[in-house]
Amino acid sequence: MPGLIQLINALNAYVRIAWAVIWFALWGVFLYEFYLIVDKFLGYPASVTISLGYKTRAFPMVTICNQNPLRYPIVQNNSTYAEVNEIVKTYKELAQNGYGNVSGNPYNVNDYPDRFTKQTILQQAQVLAMSQITDDQKAYAGYKLENFILAYYYNNAVVNSTFFKEFIDPTYGLCYQFNTNDTGTTLFTDRAGSYFGLRALVLVNTEVQRAKKPYGDCEDNVTLNYYTGLNYTLTYCFRSCIQQKNIEACGCANPVYYKPDNVSYCTVDDLDCVFAQKTSQTDGSNFSVVASCGCNPACSDTDFDVILSVGKSPASSYSPLANLNPSYSCSVNSTLFANEAACITWFKTNSAIINIWYDGLDYTLQSEGSSYSLSTASNDLGGQAGLWVGISLVSVIEGIVFLIFVSLYFCFGRRHTDVEITDGIRTTDSRYNIMKGFKEELDTQDLMDDEIAIRYRAFKMRDEIKRMERIQAGERLNALAVAKAKQQKQPTIMEKLLDSATETK
Repeated sequence: MPGLIQLINALNAYVRIAWAVIWFALWGVFLYEFYLIVDKFLGYPASVTISLGYKTRAFPMVTICNQNPLRYPIVQNNSTYAEVNEIVKTYKELAQNGYGNVSGNPYNVNDYPDRFTKQTILQQAQVLAMSQITDDQKAYAGYKLENFILAYYYNNAVVNSTFFKEFIDPTYGLCYQFNTNDTGTTLFTDRAGSYFGLRALVLVNTEVQRAKKPYGDCEDNVTLNYYTGLNYTLTYCFRSCIQQKNIEACGCANPVYYKPDNVSYCTVDDLDCVFAQKTSQTDGSNFSVVASCGCNPACSDTDFDVILSVGKSPASSYSPLANLNPSYSCSVNSTLFANEAACITWFKTNSAIINIWYDGLDYTLQSEGSSYSLSTASNDLGGQAGLWVGISLVSVIEGIVFLIFVSLYFCFGRRHTDVEITDGIRTTDSRYNIMKGFKEELDTQDLMDDEIAIRYRAFKMRDEIKRMERIQAGERLNALAVAKAKQQKQPTIMEKLLDSATETK
């Protein structure tokens, strides 16, 4: 680490103190940034990406039920449906009395003060009573498809009853589902509009893909889910939770919801317990599925924004079932109505035309995913470490290795193992032979280096002797030249003048 090196190699105490302050300050900033990065990553933030698309759409499964679960003319004098008849009689008397008290207080309806609660407990009693009737008996008294749906189209073409699957709902009796894919074929539509549907208005289809844990709270499956044969949804989780609460409190299952195989449905005798699970509608003690069940939305689901429009039917210029169902037709050949006007009046009172279609094939895809991945966090961490303290991943690894060796030293200390090397080991161990050859090569190289050094010193000494001899010869020649010059030297004019002056005196 550069700062630590400067701290160690400082020239004096003042420089060392300055580097110490800088080093600790930068480490403090880095540790704070490190905390922010880790805290953000462990928060598992998620982001939603929205994209628009257009494609051929699978037509949704449509369920049609009659609000009357059983046909009253069949059940009113049939002992098999005695409990249902008793509930109907109680409801009639309740309505006639203005939702006041009923004689005999059947199903404890007089214990509840308001109309809503009395209606609700009778509806619950009806569900419990129907749970004790076999499916064949429900089907016998229920409304068949041909009893309340007289004609059906898809993509403006007539379809038959094979496109509908019959099933029994605990509240509505016989219901029918269109486009269930039981035959292995799912109906698609590649055009929008009222002519290209089941004949309610679907405007926008939204597909949602949520992020799984830890970036989101969606579920693909949960342990407590009695709707095992269906794709997991938030609603199914809520229903399973409510059923579990009912089983724990009453020892039986509410017929409205799916149940485990080893639990039986509740009967009318369990009505008070089952209804008590709904708790009061006024004192705030309602069981909260959101707070108590811990359910999360599915990781991938499809939601439809539905708009319902209502209009009068049939139109004044429309003759119902003119060619499709002659027995109910308003044509002149019909035997059920006195005239066409009476037929149209009956249809206005007793029928409804349901049109279901896509208003557009565009859809919105909402994908939830991680907005701060491990890769992003590591990049940020590396950038902060390099910026503030000048370290990298290699530095971290070196530090870890150093700490490991220090720990091993303190735990075990130095260990010396003496190994006796025999002649057999020397001759057979390739490593020893390699090292021996390497040593011999080094020894030879040392001898050559010594010989070269001796020769170098000899040559240098010879050169030094020759140099000294040249210097001495030069000095002798110089001395001879000086002596000879003194012997041959003539007096100068100045010297002669001085000599003459001296003689005159």
